[in-house]
Amino acid sequence: MEKVIYGAIISSVSILVTERFILRESLINIFPMNLFGLLYYFLVLMIELLKTANRGVKSVVTKNLDFDFVTIHTDLKSDYSRVMLANSISLLSGTITVDIDEDELLVLWMEPSTDDPEEAGDVIKKRLEDALKVG
Repeated sequence: MEKVIYGAIISSVSILVTERFILRESLINIFPMNLFGLLYYFLVLMIELLKTANRGVKSVVTKNLDFDFVTIHTDLKSDYSRVMLANSISLLSGTITVDIDEDELLVLWMEPSTDDPEEAGDVIKKRLEDALKVG
């Protein structure tokens, strides 16, 4: 328990120093996500991780590896939300975000189920993007 208390104190001091001397503004203004939204997003991300893990393992075991690049569009407006979406896509088994260009993400996709960018976007990022909009 002592380590948890020390960790909380050090984390709090780090946030205060970062806000005051490096960012010069509050982290809440930069990363506008409430606690409920963050918890909801974490839950959706964990569900997506579990769902995609089976697909990735199956593809590797059967040696049926087919990769393709797909460009998907996002409706997220803030840089923070787009980067969070891109990083989450890279966490999922079988997808890696290669580039972010404004409202488009270039994703390397293992075992693509469609060539249509709109359908690919729905398969890859729909639930994650919807969860980010809630927060």
